[in-house]
This record gives sequence, structure tokens and C-alpha cells, in this order.
Amino acid sequence: MSPISYSIEDVRKYVNDHKELLEFNNDLLNPHPEKQKFDYLKELLHFYSFRTPCQKAVNELKRIIENTDDLNTEIVRTWVDENVLFFKENLFNLGYSYVDEDGENDKDFYLSKYNLFVENKEFIPIIYYWQLMWILYFSQYFKPIEERDKIEPDPNDYYYVKPDPNAPSDLEVIKSILVKP
Repeated sequence: MSPISYSIEDVRKYVNDHKELLEFNNDLLNPHPEKQKFDYLKELLHFYSFRTPCQKAVNELKRIIENTDDLNTEIVRTWVDENVLFFKENLFNLGYSYVDEDGENDKDFYLSKYNLFVENKEFIPIIYYWQLMWILYFSQYFKPIEERDKIEPDPNDYYYVKPDPNAPSDLEVIKSILVKP
């Protein structure tokens, strides 16, 4: 059986046409397969609802970076600080479930159990926003420089990985995300 491909409109139609599945109890040991599919697509639709604010925030950060070319400015700190709550409450888990670990966005979301692909092109602004916030949040750009945790890795630690001197800086990675169409 060949894979099925859904656009965002197909997802919206499926969720609207299957609202009766909301009433199913989700038995963890014996989950209802259609309920699982419904929940997956409903979650994607929920993430999609943030497309416009994500696009607006990405455009705003792009203008800031074009003007400052520095992440350690008050305007960047303020932008990150203003976006942290939205990111944590609404999109934090998006990357764990849907963003490729290698950062590529050319792969559609895939629900293997149903051999179902959901086109991700409509989600690109959300994915970019998530990638930007992931870097800026965990690198603590929402804090003034002097308040950021400065943890030096211990070379004697079993999990120590020597920093790659050729690795791009946070600013370079962010610029590479912001120049994508």
C-alpha cells in the first residue's frame, strides 16, 4: 500500500469529520488506532494555529539581526525574553516530535503506523521559530550576559566531547535559518 499524503486542509477536514473520536477513552494498553491518528492530526493542527505569530516573530528577529549583527544586545535579549513564555507553553515539544534531528525541514511529518505523510511546507515558519528559540533559549540569550550560567565542560568527565573549533557560532546558525526562504 502506497503512503497517503495529507495537506493541512486534509488534516483540518479529517479532524472536523472525526470529532466523535474525542469521546473515546484512550486505553494505554489497548489504544484505539483511529483515536491515535485523530490525536496526532489534532496536535499538528494545534501547532499549525501558531503559524502567523511564529512568522511574525521570525521576521522581527530577522530585522533585528540585520540591524545589529550581534546576539548579545539588549534588543535581542528583549526579543527572546518576550518569546520565551510562548515558546515554552506552546511549541517546546514540537521539535521532539516533528523536527528532524539534523535540522533539515525537507521531510514531511510521517505517521508510520498509518503510512501517512503530512506535508510540512505550511509548518516551515513554525519550525524555523522553534529552531531559533531552541538555540536562543538554551544558550540563555533571554538573560543579560553577566547572569548567564557559565559552565565550563570538564575534560575528565566521561561524557566530555571536545568542542569543535570549526563549529558555527550561534549567530552563524541563526543567520543560516533566517536566510532560508
